[in-house]
Amino acid sequence: MEKPLSLKNFWLRRNRVLVRRRVGGLGDVIMHRMLYEDFKRIDPTIELTSAAPEPMLDVARDHPYLDHVVNYAAVNTRDYGVCYDTTTRCRVYEAINAPNCTLHRSDIWAESCGVELLSHEMHLQIPEEFTATCKRHIKSGGRKTVLFVPFTSNGTEKNLSETQALEIIKGLQARGFFVYGIHKENQPVFSESGSESIMTADLRTWLGMIAAADYVVSIDTAVFHAAGGLKKPLVG
Repeated sequence: MEKPLSLKNFWLRRNRVLVRRRVGGLGDVIMHRMLYEDFKRIDPTIELTSAAPEPMLDVARDHPYLDHVVNYAAVNTRDYGVCYDTTTRCRVYEAINAPNCTLHRSDIWAESCGVELLSHEMHLQIPEEFTATCKRHIKSGGRKTVLFVPFTSNGTEKNLSETQALEIIKGLQARGFFVYGIHKENQPVFSESGSESIMTADLRTWLGMIAAADYVVSIDTAVFHAAGGLKKPLVG
């Protein structure tokens, strides 16, 4: 049995708000960035913390309306006056309303916290100098660049076939674009087409390589959401 909350502890944590998500996917953690501006709009004095799985913290950090970003596994909910767990909110909403799911996932999470989203702004902030560094890895020869992601590790049913991917790359090249991909392992379809497959060792570099593109074509939803947050012209 937990001890009753003392007045002193209540006073210390009364305005501390935690929004936590136990699992990914990566796209969901990125979309959570839409929540926090409107939390602070309602009450600018709250101390707002986001908790996410440790491997995904790099895409949750550097948000102007977040005070702290912490590892879900290490967080203590008793340090906060209010705690919202969004982990299963979309699953419940979509199970009840399918196939008539009209709300964006960010609105489902916000509604479960009693917040109406007015902004839907992710506030993805990639330093210009870091984006410039990433651009130097793309040997485009001055051509406009297309980041093309035809494969995903999260369920192969979404993947394009190698033939489809190769034809899209050739079509983009014929229109004068330089095509590149970002992957954790080499994909022969890029070398076969004369495109570039750039290895991304961490999520910060992954975001930088998306920010470096002029255009994005992706079947991977995490890239899709990140590109949207970075205001990239986008086909998904």
